[in-house]
Amino acid sequence: MRVTDSASISQYITNNHATLSAYLNKFDKVLTQQKFNRASEDSVGANSAMRIRKQLENLDMYDTNLQNASEIFTAAETSLYYVSGTLYNTVNTKLVSIQSTKGDVEFEAIGNEIMQQAEAMVKALNVDSGGRQLLAGTSNNKEPFTYKYFLTDENGDIAYYETEQQQVTDADGNLTYTDVNGDTVIGYANGSYKYEDGTALTDADMIANLTPVMEEVYKTYDTDVLDAEGNVIHKQGDYITTTEDAPGAKAMEAGENDTLKNKRAVVFYNDQDVTKHSDKASEFNGSGGIFIDVGYGIKYDSNGNVVPSTAMDIALNGAKFTGCGVDECDDKGDSNNMIQLTFDAARAAYNGDLETCNRLIDKLSGAQKTMLEGITELGVKQNNIDFHISKDTDYRINLQEKQNEVEGVDLAEVITQLEAAQASYNAALRLGAQAVPQSIFSFI
Repeated sequence: MRVTDSASISQYITNNHATLSAYLNKFDKVLTQQKFNRASEDSVGANSAMRIRKQLENLDMYDTNLQNASEIFTAAETSLYYVSGTLYNTVNTKLVSIQSTKGDVEFEAIGNEIMQQAEAMVKALNVDSGGRQLLAGTSNNKEPFTYKYFLTDENGDIAYYETEQQQVTDADGNLTYTDVNGDTVIGYANGSYKYEDGTALTDADMIANLTPVMEEVYKTYDTDVLDAEGNVIHKQGDYITTTEDAPGAKAMEAGENDTLKNKRAVVFYNDQDVTKHSDKASEFNGSGGIFIDVGYGIKYDSNGNVVPSTAMDIALNGAKFTGCGVDECDDKGDSNNMIQLTFDAARAAYNGDLETCNRLIDKLSGAQKTMLEGITELGVKQNNIDFHISKDTDYRINLQEKQNEVEGVDLAEVITQLEAAQASYNAALRLGAQAVPQSIFSFI
């Protein structure tokens, strides 16, 4: 068979390309230290590598979740320690210092100081981290702990007053309405109706369907109320008191000039009274769970709820940590909540009520114990987080070793192969002078 120059050159070029390709392939493996860069090069190895990389990615997600949970628990634990330690100790010291030998001025000063500690507790427990209210449970739209001061009666109990619905008027005493579109309409004494911008409303059907704007107001005595002997017991204009359970009964918030002599604080958690709402923290607003996957593998029950044992709950119920409900050990009706007890202690100290102060010392100690139990629970969760992070670290090392077996190369072996491929390629280049016929132009 006759071999032409054209066939010889073509065969040389093909072999040269193969040698160069083998050389570049080994060179690429040395640079990347990987057996393959495309799944088509090793489908079995690529499948194994994909599973390993997915497991490593999951570990990164678990560790991120664990770190975030750790930050939340640490911040919450710091606040709880501050309240149950520093602030509680300050309040307890002041209560213990109260003696019958002190005067009204000293009682009032101590009461105001304890009140400031109670307000500081609220601020400390309303801590947020990363824009999230830590002790709000599942709620995050506002601060979980709030308080209001209400007026009290002569017995120190919160006073309730009769209320009634009254139509709202403008500054000139004209009645206000809303039309079918929700716009405000003013009804004047002469029978005309106008919008707030002064535009007259003349549509009879629209006027016929106006809705009065109502508000709840406290009822007052129209005239002085006298007893049988003619003495004034209620002056004209005084608010009419009633019982808490009466229809329309409402407590009245204290003013800026009211003191602990005639006002009392009520503490709320997620808008619910920590004392009267419930003695179960699980029944307060925002008491559900916020579950994160830390490697257990989240599972759901038949109702679509997360099975608690398969995930970590990072929602912190403030009512659980600070206490809720009423102490049933006696008939005093004292709260179980640390903040509420501190406010009540402030009022007792202000008014020189030594009996109540002494009783609340023990109640506050019980509330502190509740908070310390909550801190212990957080400590258990922190230890659990540390365990998972340590476990993930060991697992990551194992996965990385397995990944190196599947994807990695023996660098010494590949370098040796690279040297051999390079020598082959260089030899092919040198043989090119003989494989490719010279032309007359090579000698010119």
